[in-house]
Amino acid sequence: MNFFKESCLECPRVKAVHNFKLLDELPDIKDKNVFSFVREDCNYTYFHWLFESFYSLLTFKDKEKIDYYYMPSRCSCNAVHYSCSLNSFVHHSLYLTGISPEKMIDSNTFPDVVPNIKAQIKSCWNPSSEVISLIKSSLCKNIPEDKYIKSKKIYISREDAIFKRISNEKEVTAYLSNKGFETITLSSLTLSEQIQLFRSASIVIGAHGAGLTNIMFCKPHTLVLEIFKSTGDVYKLIASECNLQYTHISINDLYRKFSEPLSIELLDETLKNYSNRSIKI
Repeated sequence: MNFFKESCLECPRVKAVHNFKLLDELPDIKDKNVFSFVREDCNYTYFHWLFESFYSLLTFKDKEKIDYYYMPSRCSCNAVHYSCSLNSFVHHSLYLTGISPEKMIDSNTFPDVVPNIKAQIKSCWNPSSEVISLIKSSLCKNIPEDKYIKSKKIYISREDAIFKRISNEKEVTAYLSNKGFETITLSSLTLSEQIQLFRSASIVIGAHGAGLTNIMFCKPHTLVLEIFKSTGDVYKLIASECNLQYTHISINDLYRKFSEPLSIELLDETLKNYSNRSIKI
């Protein structure tokens, strides 16, 4: 059965991503176990979903007793919430673990549902290798290895984001294009496609943001270059736990709509420092 439908155009962050068909009628949930992912802080960004909400399900001891899943109905787009159907990665992550969309109840469509099981969600800014491994294995088990053949150099653009955007990104992408990089906007890809993309990458460059969560799917020794204002080391930690090569370029005003310009000279110098380390740039 095909659970996908055409793009959910209500959400500016989902655009061209295939979305799941949602339940039109509430199933009979009397005497059924309903597991709730809905959280008071409405933090359903990609990083927090995978390492907090999704992880809470993976570690739940009685998963086989769950009959339905009560799902968040709003996407968190850089702290601005848009009414829309589920974020693609939210329900797609459950689908990849074998959970049918017919078991997913939208909390916006059915706001009066009272789940009897609430996810035990804990903040996770320092994920261990065990946590990363569990999430990776759960999401990748149904994606064939033969899709990970090509080696790509990718730059993750945030052109569709509200903030953390590089002010001279056109100049940056032009430089990187000449170096053989492909510019990617992750909101145009399904979760499976994002996993496949990062598994095929040899170099990943991107500004600090949830999309870099995907570096955990990279092959060992992949080079990750993070552009960020020096606040937090979460992606450096993930890179270390996944045996990746990590470096960064600091840049001011990244948490505004547009950052200061990224120095092409500094970017070029940083990449050249790795060109002699068996990495073709």
